[in-house]
Amino acid sequence: MNIDWSKAPEDATHAGNSPYEKGVVTWFKGISDPASRNYFMNEGSMNAWAISSENLSAWDLIDRPKKQYAWDGVGLPPTGIECEVLWSITHHTYVTCLIIAHDEDRAVFRFTSGPQKGAYHSEIIKDAWMPFQSFRPIKTAEQMAEEEKKKVIDDMQRIYEESMLDYSSRLGHASRPAIKALYEAGYRKQ
Repeated sequence: MNIDWSKAPEDATHAGNSPYEKGVVTWFKGISDPASRNYFMNEGSMNAWAISSENLSAWDLIDRPKKQYAWDGVGLPPTGIECEVLWSITHHTYVTCLIIAHDEDRAVFRFTSGPQKGAYHSEIIKDAWMPFQSFRPIKTAEQMAEEEKKKVIDDMQRIYEESMLDYSSRLGHASRPAIKALYEAGYRKQ
């Protein structure tokens, strides 16, 4: 079921397609237990909450997604945000996690990827002995593409300079603009 949450009342906590009318989305709030018969519902055109006691077992209810909060990577990540946590200092690898709570200077989280997916853990922002930040924002597709582009250009330059050993001391990084132009023209390693 595809729900357009932008059309939901601000305080709606669940949505469901009506089992009685195809295509009608109904909004819910106050559901403490699907077996409970005390909650509020708001059918698409009503624009008002009404108390209902209908059995919800026939409804396919969807929880409202948690809001993502912007975080710039400074300080503890806010509760409720998904970010990356340092998994291996040796290999400088990160896995995703969901921040559950804060406890003094620690973030309590649940791994959402990696070998310990589903496990709970806590971590401080950064110890003095750690060379890398414990938490960082998840990279956007554009940031990942830019990093991949830089990596490929660096690799192309390394290969070029290795093949031009006699000339590399004279060329230095003068070849980088030409290599970048090759990359942007679509040349890739086969």
